[in-house]
Amino acid sequence: MPVLPRRPQLVAAWPLSAACALLAMIGAAPAWAAGNDPQAQAWAASCISCHAPSARPASAIPPLDGLAADWIATRMRTLAGAASEAGVMGQIARGYTDAEIIRIADWFAGQPKADAP
Repeated sequence: MPVLPRRPQLVAAWPLSAACALLAMIGAAPAWAAGNDPQAQAWAASCISCHAPSARPASAIPPLDGLAADWIATRMRTLAGAASEAGVMGQIARGYTDAEIIRIADWFAGQPKADAP
């Protein structure tokens, strides 16, 4: 009976394939900055109920579409760190991790500012 060569161990390839998958995911991250992140869009949907797109009539609550991501993220972090004076927005902001806040801010920044009617 002929001796067959040993099959390579798949376990040894696992760390390399996992690393490649992780690098591919990291490479896809710039799409989030372009406002093309479906998960961030879902999170932002709850924000839009109060922070309506700029095409709507003027409101005391500012629209977020097209604003700088750094400004949105900084404001959310400030509200999340505030005590009771932040009100509802502070409670909402505390519900997100810093990474989620960044993704939400990037999504809003990637949205075009709508023209006023």
